[in-house]
Amino acid sequence: MPWFIYLALKQLFPTGRRFPFFTAISVTGVALGVAVLVIVTSVMGGFGHEIRRMIVETEGEVQVKANGLIEDPAAVLGMVRAAPVTAGATP
Repeated sequence: MPWFIYLALKQLFPTGRRFPFFTAISVTGVALGVAVLVIVTSVMGGFGHEIRRMIVETEGEVQVKANGLIEDPAAVLGMVRAAPVTAGATP
């Protein structure tokens, strides 16, 4: 038996009993902590994805802005709409 397995078993079952109380509490606590961590990570990942999706739907992925006034906004809007990759454009 490798030394690390021997040492782990010796620490898990120090009194020689089959399944000590503190070992059960420790293993249950670690398992519960890992389960909660996985659940929270999944929920927060989905929440972040939904927030990004809502921001893109509200703001748009690309915004065309000028330093000053746009002289002919209809012409600029027409150029943006004429691009083959444009799905939609609004003033």
